Amino acid sequence: VSDDGLQHYRLPRAAEIIMLDGARGLGNGWRLPAGPLRESPARLQEADFIICKAAGTGMRSMPTGTLGMQLRMEEAVQLVNGVRMPMQAFSGKHVHAVAGIGHPEQFFTALEAMGLMVDGRPLPDHAKFTEADLRFEGDEAVLMTEKDAVKCHAMHLPRHWYVSATAHFADADANRILGYLRKRLGEHGVQPEAVR
Repeated sequence: VSDDGLQHYRLPRAAEIIMLDGARGLGNGWRLPAGPLRESPARLQEADFIICKAAGTGMRSMPTGTLGMQLRMEEAVQLVNGVRMPMQAFSGKHVHAVAGIGHPEQFFTALEAMGLMVDGRPLPDHAKFTEADLRFEGDEAVLMTEKDAVKCHAMHLPRHWYVSATAHFADADANRILGYLRKRLGEHGVQPEAVR
């Protein structure tokens, strides 16, 4: 499985799935550096699946056949001891949040939509975190994405939590994707039961 591998044409592939952000869509339709795209919009025609994250109003501008997906953030996991807590436990509370992802504001906005009062600190995508990046005044919880937490396990951060996110599809869409992947990967020698 490769992330951001679509433009690497020499990379062998069993299936291509293009993920689009429902809020940003195709942006201005231009490729980097003039716009947000890594490939021309015409490349969408070659994909096995196009999935629109945060489906809703953004779906109207997506190609026919695009599948909708929602990310649900239902629990937080404490970095030091692995204690799990439902996100509702943070509702109404002031928290710090840090994100070194492509669009950090989406993470902060999602937390606010769950009733948290967020002091957000955006960092560059793929940033290598230092303890200074993660230090905040006060004793409020510090929330981060699971992607960012992978870089922080060696640090002793007792009030830091990562928010786990799970992808949710309509049942018919999930079955369609899994069935297709089982078939394609089976053609490449992967046992179908390995695809869940």
